[in-house]
Amino acid sequence: TIWHRTEKLLLALTGADRSIVMKLGIQTPHLHLHLYPFASSAGREEVFDAIEGRRREARDDGWVVKLRERLGGAV
Repeated sequence: TIWHRTEKLLLALTGADRSIVMKLGIQTPHLHLHLYPFASSAGREEVFDAIEGRRREARDDGWVVKLRERLGGAV
């Protein structure tokens, strides 16, 4: 699926060991995913800090372009 392909590429491009996946679609039924890459050593606090927006990485627009190219324009 596109979700699994995206997750695999996300891990490859970030060098992360694992990802946390949030599946949403509460008010209007739909598939809405958030994929958060993490090192396997990341603890609960670090994971929740990222999910809740207390920890952010600088945005790299070039990285987004690479991900889209490797997915074949599917996103």
